[in-house]
Amino acid sequence: MPHSVEVGQRPRLPHSEPHRRHTGANRFSLPAIGPEVSIRPIQPCDWRRLQVFHSRLSPETVHARFHAMKRDLTEPLAHRFTTQDGRDLVAVVATMKPDDRIVGVARYSRIDAHTAEVAFVVEDAYQGRGIGTELMRALRRVALRNGVQTFVAEILPDNVRMRALLHASGVCREQTRNGEVTVSLAVGDPEGSS
Repeated sequence: MPHSVEVGQRPRLPHSEPHRRHTGANRFSLPAIGPEVSIRPIQPCDWRRLQVFHSRLSPETVHARFHAMKRDLTEPLAHRFTTQDGRDLVAVVATMKPDDRIVGVARYSRIDAHTAEVAFVVEDAYQGRGIGTELMRALRRVALRNGVQTFVAEILPDNVRMRALLHASGVCREQTRNGEVTVSLAVGDPEGSS
């Protein structure tokens, strides 16, 4: 019997069910993509799919996300990135039917009681098609339930897509220091975001 996993809830799928469909996912269609896209919490069993996703990213996208070249996502790092507690460490993925292929990841890590650092990465072939916006909405809903009021992101100055996503999501403050831009975003109402 399938069970529902809501974004922000602690996943309860056993490791022996790596290909089980996530019936509680937030599903939507993006005309520019075609197949159904789902946003759901990342699961520990996603670690290998996350490695495959990472291997499809261009060097430029990897550099924009990690601020350095990280060509391979090691198994320990993949396990770390697929572990969350649903409150202080939250990650959601955008997946495509029919094989639950990961095409985007968003995560936040709480810094203090009301602030969390946020990071996004979308596969190159799907950038600019609304996946980052949907990931932001999902992450904001969870953050609000968990008392997070501000997202901060440290981005490279030339990461135009991430800056655009943050600014399209609400009022932002930017500060540049040591070649990086720190953007602060009031979490606010995720349904009111563009």
